[in-house]
Amino acid sequence: MTGGFVSNGSSGDGALTRHNADGTVDRAFGAAGRVVTDFGGRNFGSALAFQSDGKIIVAGSDDFPPYYDFALARYEPDGTREDQAVRPMPTCQTNAH
Repeated sequence: MTGGFVSNGSSGDGALTRHNADGTVDRAFGAAGRVVTDFGGRNFGSALAFQSDGKIIVAGSDDFPPYYDFALARYEPDGTREDQAVRPMPTCQTNAH
């Protein structure tokens, strides 16, 4: 499993990709092996956790200056996102000088 971000043309969205044991993309996961989540700003996945039931938790950030929010999402083992688990969480506001 790899996580990070992918460009959507004007910004970035959080992305996950699952791999088979031989390193190839597992096309049964999400859409052709990839899941993309848009929290509304520039999204970055920075941490992955796996629950004992196989669900995947991704933590990251949602940057929409001047707001920089913590983001959290949970996915089923097949890559289906649990919409009620998607949370951009406000953490701080910065003022550029």
